[in-house]
Amino acid sequence: MLTRKQRTLLICISIFLPVLAALSFPVVTQAQPIAIINSPQNKIYTSNTIAVSITTQDQFTTTGYYSIDGEPETRINEGGGTYKTTLNLPDGLHTINVRVEGFGRNTATVTFRINTTIPFVTLLSPENKEYNTSAVPLHFSVFDDSVTSVIYNLDNTGNVTARVLIPDPPRTSLKN
Repeated sequence: MLTRKQRTLLICISIFLPVLAALSFPVVTQAQPIAIINSPQNKIYTSNTIAVSITTQDQFTTTGYYSIDGEPETRINEGGGTYKTTLNLPDGLHTINVRVEGFGRNTATVTFRINTTIPFVTLLSPENKEYNTSAVPLHFSVFDDSVTSVIYNLDNTGNVTARVLIPDPPRTSLKN
């Protein structure tokens, strides 16, 4: 965003007689350039194909750069605008960094996870037998490091969210 402000400079020169001169001139200042990562977002993706959309903006000449996971930067958006591409990335944690330079400098960063593994759930108890108590424990294991909760429904009484117990290491079971 450009802003205008009128400035006045007073100059006083004294050789034999003081001479005073005034000069008025506009000064244009500008805010930092803008770097926006529209996508990906800070979340878990279940596909290795990731759409990337980056917007850079500046009132003057802007050059944008992005990098994935610390790799060398790719130059984008000479003059600003929205840059779009599609990346094919492996499962795991990824970080995209954006840097924009124009009249000033700005950065943006997003961290996201890709997990294409389908969680594997094993029901440990109750067993398929008759119990002589109303307090029957529910135990199950989930084999997937990204699972943070499991939702179950007993006899159509509504969904219940089970919390994740994190063994040290690895995380392999959940318990309600």
